[in-house]
Amino acid sequence: MALTRVTNFTAGVLPFDDLNSEFNNVVNYINNRVLSNPLTSNIDFADLYTVANLRSFWNILNVAEYASLSAAEAALPSTGGVLFIPPQTTIDVTSTVTLSKDNTWVIGGGPSSILRRGSGTFTPTNSGFLVMNGRKNCAVLNLQIDGQQLGNATAFSAIRVLGACEWILIGQILTRRWGGSGDVLTDPNHGIFIGDSLASPPRRVRVIDCDLADIRSSGVHVQSGRDILVRHNSMRWAAINANYGIRVLDTAGSEVLQEIAILDNEVGNVDLTSLRPETGIAVGSTATSVTASFSGFSIAGNRVSNTQGSGISLSNLSNGEVRNNRVYRACVIDSINQAGIRVLDCQYSQIKDNQIFELGEDLSVGGISIQDANGIHVGSAAGVSVQFVQVKGNMIYRTASDGIILKSGGVTLHDVDIDGNHVSQFGRKSTSTNSGINLNQVSGQMNNLSCSRNRVTRDGSPPAGTNANGITLPIGSSTSVRCIGNDVSGSAAGTGLGIANKSAPITDLELAHNLGE
Repeated sequence: MALTRVTNFTAGVLPFDDLNSEFNNVVNYINNRVLSNPLTSNIDFADLYTVANLRSFWNILNVAEYASLSAAEAALPSTGGVLFIPPQTTIDVTSTVTLSKDNTWVIGGGPSSILRRGSGTFTPTNSGFLVMNGRKNCAVLNLQIDGQQLGNATAFSAIRVLGACEWILIGQILTRRWGGSGDVLTDPNHGIFIGDSLASPPRRVRVIDCDLADIRSSGVHVQSGRDILVRHNSMRWAAINANYGIRVLDTAGSEVLQEIAILDNEVGNVDLTSLRPETGIAVGSTATSVTASFSGFSIAGNRVSNTQGSGISLSNLSNGEVRNNRVYRACVIDSINQAGIRVLDCQYSQIKDNQIFELGEDLSVGGISIQDANGIHVGSAAGVSVQFVQVKGNMIYRTASDGIILKSGGVTLHDVDIDGNHVSQFGRKSTSTNSGINLNQVSGQMNNLSCSRNRVTRDGSPPAGTNANGITLPIGSSTSVRCIGNDVSGSAAGTGLGIANKSAPITDLELAHNLGE
């Protein structure tokens, strides 16, 4: 059946009373435009938008037609609707805009649809520029939020989600220049801030495909919530230093952080002369025990680069995974206990198939800057028993210090499995006794430890010292340690690459089929 060109769009009135007829009319219009001349004809979305019946039926308000974003939000019916910021439009915002109705979507036409923090004094409500508090089925999509790099008398975040929010979508947002250079780093000048310390955490929040540039503090900060997804976002810094790229922190230890997924994000800055985030991705709790923290986390497929401290840092977690991440040019500022991936006070977790390289090398000044930069660090800082942790299939090379290291902090580590990792070019800054795999930093007890099928070399320039160890076994009262099928024979730097502490007082020590021991 032939399509008939619709001609009554410019009149702004459609002779239809029901949505089905309106929808069919829109489809016919689009098909007619595209099919009549697909090479030169563009769909006139302005025609579609100005259809009065369509706008009214779907509660679409053009924010540019109102005195402010708050005025447009107030004009929505109680059932919610769409606040549309047209392309090539800048809306100055001089006070916090709170979405007061469920089913409210703030939508732009791309980065040229701008919500801009107005100059002068800005006193935010709930520490937010755009706030959703206890709302359901709301979204902020496809627009730019510009903080103009202005300082804040009261620090606040570009988008704030708190209270018992549910089904919240934040997508395709460009948030930039947020927080002034004089603001304190500990102020919550975050790009997107989810949750608070209240008993009703947000649920089912999605942050997807956002670009967060030059944020004073964290790009995304999650303080409480259940079923939170942070995926395919970019956190870049070129002018302002930052605390974290992505931070998930339970400050209350109240079990309000569960099922957190941080997937496929780009964190850091490839420009080596720029300021860097302190930590790329930090997930954890300030609680003093794992049982008071949260569980069910996945950190996968992320690219973390050019950080001052650790690339990925975990604390007080259980039942989770860190897999298929790429961490490089991390730990470039002198500190202690930094690592490409640092895992403290965690249980029932897996560190698998990550690629970690160039740790402790500040290439902007042309050298290896720090001594304590390990590839993977597993241990305890809060005196929590670390148990059932697997470090498997990781590739680690060009580290200033040890490739993989266990540090107990005086507690028992048990059921730790280090399997099938490849460590190369370790100990490039530290002493000659650095190890590819160092299991000797245990002042407590280590039980049921397996170190199998790993390959360690110390090639590179500069190489590890001639007394460097491939694998260093624990000393002290450790039980059931198995070191089987490892290859520590590969090196172009001289002798000394082997397995140390083989005669340590370990009860039930098994050494078998190791090359180069």
